[in-house]
Amino acid sequence: MNDELVTRLGYEDYFLEVVDTNTAAIRLYEKLGFVEFRRKPQRCFRKQAGFNARIYMRWMQSRG
Repeated sequence: MNDELVTRLGYEDYFLEVVDTNTAAIRLYEKLGFVEFRRKPQRCFRKQAGFNARIYMRWMQSRG
């Protein structure tokens, strides 16, 4: 993740949510160091919602 952003904000962990159909965003987040830790299926209205699951990703600052 951008070192300047991390330094300015001062948090150790960052979380985000992205839908499974947004593959470009998922690839970008992975390149920035985010990893998936949970996948929550869209139970109702999948066609109307336009996705099958919400993906939760986390980035943790290196300790040390």
